[in-house]
Amino acid sequence: MYIRNIILASLLAIGVSSCDKYLAEPPSKNKGVEIKTIEHLEALLNKASFSDHRTQMAPAIMYSSDSFEMTPEQYAKGFRFTGTDMDIIQMSIWEMPYTENTNHLISYWGSCYEGVYMANLVLTNLDKVSGTDAEKAKVKARAHLLRGYSYFELAQYYCQPYGAATRDDHGLPIKRTTGYEEDATRVSLQETYDFIEADIKEALLLDEPLFQDGKRMSWKETTATANALAARFYLATENYSMAKQTAEKALSFDSQVRDYGSGEITQKVDLFSGQLVASNTIVDNFHTTFLADWDRAYYNRTPIYLFESCMPIVSSKLMGLYGEGQYDLRKKFFVLEDMKNVSSMKIFVGNNFDQSVKVPGYYQHGNFYTNIAPNVVEMMLTKIEATARLGDFQQAMTELNKFRAFRFDKQTPQDIINLQATDKNDAVLKILNERHREFPYTVRWFDLRRINFNADSFDDVTVTKTFFSVQASAVDYNGTPIQYKLGPGDRKYAVAIPLQEIVASNGAIEQNRY
Repeated sequence: MYIRNIILASLLAIGVSSCDKYLAEPPSKNKGVEIKTIEHLEALLNKASFSDHRTQMAPAIMYSSDSFEMTPEQYAKGFRFTGTDMDIIQMSIWEMPYTENTNHLISYWGSCYEGVYMANLVLTNLDKVSGTDAEKAKVKARAHLLRGYSYFELAQYYCQPYGAATRDDHGLPIKRTTGYEEDATRVSLQETYDFIEADIKEALLLDEPLFQDGKRMSWKETTATANALAARFYLATENYSMAKQTAEKALSFDSQVRDYGSGEITQKVDLFSGQLVASNTIVDNFHTTFLADWDRAYYNRTPIYLFESCMPIVSSKLMGLYGEGQYDLRKKFFVLEDMKNVSSMKIFVGNNFDQSVKVPGYYQHGNFYTNIAPNVVEMMLTKIEATARLGDFQQAMTELNKFRAFRFDKQTPQDIINLQATDKNDAVLKILNERHREFPYTVRWFDLRRINFNADSFDDVTVTKTFFSVQASAVDYNGTPIQYKLGPGDRKYAVAIPLQEIVASNGAIEQNRY
């Protein structure tokens, strides 16, 4: 299997200079590092968690959902995303066979398998190093968490969504060692999820606080991280009792939600200097943007680099969910009704762009990154959804409305903030809409996957987009726009595995079928 180079360097504090690269060819014998102590393994885990290699490109998460929409008019009249133009367009209308040409060096596949490799490196050396039983138990749990987290991300991106009809479909190559010769054949989706769950159960044994000396330790694996991952996993596999239980456990470590109406969020961040800018006014040119809840993550391993696209285009559906007025502060703070005049966006607009065309954009500050790791709000809404699906929809709506109060202007009439549900199904749909408003370019893609493959049909969503015919390297913008659909059970919910990985495996890795 071809996995991009892993650099295990700069561990000067413990005298470790480098480790073998994890490639398709055998590692060089003269580059090995002798790992002797539990501190060495801890350092490797710390390096894996707090590393530049955790930055990756996973464009489907942002562009493939019903939150993103480029209209034929916008494209025909000159709006472009320059270097990533074709990638974005192909992802947005689910031309997934073309996505196999993704650069493997910055692919989600390579980034996630780096985490798998590091976890296996730790686990295979655990019995060989010095250290107490308690120290080894903690390192073991952290390594299982890193591996389970990495595999769950891979499954959510490159495999069909989990459901009764897909359990025998292709899952992932399961790596249990650091050996290049290990079988790269994709096991079934059920075997893949069983493997992930086994790692999660080991991870849940971890006893590691989220806060130490008042500092949030979300850069490493903690008990809160383990439970947040478990909540995601059990929500995706329809085990709502366990999803609720583990979400509640994660929230026991931190349940603080930023109140957008309190004035705190008007601490803005300059997009170029990174410095806080104190202000009580709305900035309309997006030289600055507002702080959101991205800093309340339980784990910071998985940011996605956004600079090449800067702002995703807001779909008409998402705009409608926020409402017509300015009551919903998520629209007020993060949605720019027309981003073509933003100085940082001008380099992405074609020379012949028609200035009369509006292009609404969305941005939350994160140093040009967005974090798809589970955070406090996601666990809160996961608990609420699980509560509704388990039958207590009235309690779920009470908790949902308490959360919504944090997202609306203080002058908002209560009948707008407080939603009502007629039954369980109605409550679940309203909760899913709230998750869409809160996580339009992160969790929304995962939500579409699970709700369109679960045992229920009332929550199914068919996404439709209208655009021109798209080929491997060109858009027929002189032709007639056509309608693209992504519905329940569609195989295009899985992104193609990078072609170079398949070639390097000598065909052992089988590409997704569409």
